Amino acid sequence: MEEEREERLETLLINKRDERISWCEFWDYFQDLNVSAKTYNEVQAKHSSKINQIDRSIRDLQNEINNLHQ
Repeated sequence: MEEEREERLETLLINKRDERISWCEFWDYFQDLNVSAKTYNEVQAKHSSKINQIDRSIRDLQNEINNLHQ
């Protein structure tokens, strides 16, 4: 049950980041999930880590492309 909530929370965070939902919608969905602050912080940290990994990969690819053009 908690794992399902974590997955739903991660999806919710992604949707908010991508501006698919408003803050009001985010808050309504978040309250419906009824997750603890600890769970929220853990999921947010994991989500942030994934985003940072993707950003690093994009920068690496951009650098490789730039190096090929030189």
